Amino acid sequence: MVIFTAKLNKKRLFAVAAVIVIAAAAFLLSRPHGQPYDADDVLGSSSAEVGGIKTNEDRLAYISSLGYSVAAEPLSEKEVVIPETFDETYTQYNALQQQCGFDLTRYMGETVTQYVYSILEYEGAEDVQLELLVCDNKVIGGSVYTVAVDGFMRGLSS
Repeated sequence: MVIFTAKLNKKRLFAVAAVIVIAAAAFLLSRPHGQPYDADDVLGSSSAEVGGIKTNEDRLAYISSLGYSVAAEPLSEKEVVIPETFDETYTQYNALQQQCGFDLTRYMGETVTQYVYSILEYEGAEDVQLELLVCDNKVIGGSVYTVAVDGFMRGLSS
């Protein structure tokens, strides 16, 4: 028979409990008011994914929170498949997503919904569009771009 004993140091126990309470308080206070969360948030993911995106109104509110003003209805809505393996183009696109806190490698092989909105006013450019990628009611990526020959593509938070 093995007996394990430990001497409990009250100061050390209090210090550990204080660190846990401070970490929990910091997590709760760092969340914007009313922002939904999912299990990744609790587990400490650094993802920019936002859950609770079920309706067009939810998408518009999210887009507005990024500082963009878009037309009330999307230009297009379609199902797209994130490739199971990324070619050079998709690798570059995912690098753009990663700069904004998203990572499409988690969704390789998945079917997601792509919503494209027309941005009403964008300084320095015309015909600018905003794309959202949504999977299971979560924004998992997106970009702002023009379709012009000399156009640009930026991440949602760039």
